[in-house]
Amino acid sequence: QPQGLINSLNDMLLEERMKVEDLEKRMENSDNLVGALEEQVASQEATLAAAKEELRSCQTRLTEENQVLKAQLQESQGKLTQLEKDLESQGDSQSLKDIAALQAELEKE
Repeated sequence: QPQGLINSLNDMLLEERMKVEDLEKRMENSDNLVGALEEQVASQEATLAAAKEELRSCQTRLTEENQVLKAQLQESQGKLTQLEKDLESQGDSQSLKDIAALQAELEKE
């Protein structure tokens, strides 16, 4: 009887050890998966940060370009206004017609 009990206890011990080994393997696999996911998240965060920086750079460049274009537009409008005044003072009706035609053409574009 004691030998049967010992054998039974040894079998139970072996079964529990196998369960523990299985759990350890599953934990190791889970750890590996978590590590891979953490690396993936870090990579995606780096990609996102780079994209945000590129967006800020584009926004800055477009804002500067817009300011230059606004200045050019104001300068052109000022020159046109001055030309109109100069022509009105000279009474040159044909030139005024040419300017009106030019303005109409520019508005179409």
